Amino acid sequence: MAKEPEEDDAGAGEETAAERVVSSNLGVVIHFFLFALAVLLLIAAAIAAEFALLLLFHRMSAAVEVVVFVIARKTVSPDITALDLLLCAAAIAGLIVLRFYYLPGKAT
Repeated sequence: MAKEPEEDDAGAGEETAAERVVSSNLGVVIHFFLFALAVLLLIAAAIAAEFALLLLFHRMSAAVEVVVFVIARKTVSPDITALDLLLCAAAIAGLIVLRFYYLPGKAT
């Protein structure tokens, strides 16, 4: 007669308290992660849409705004010198004056 294989007892007992906590909170953690990922994707899509509109309509004021944001991003760099900071501030001030006083159209 053929001998039947013995059953494995792994997983046959009751779950421990730690396993219950992990299994009950794992779904919440996964949903939070997916929610955060969806929000980040929505923000990225909005930024891509704004960039596409900038390329599509070729407004001078939008181009000046982009340059202002690029310069402003440069100023938050940790390895910036005092002279760089002064030049960035002067460039931003000049671009803001240019946009509000010399570019046609409604300034928002």
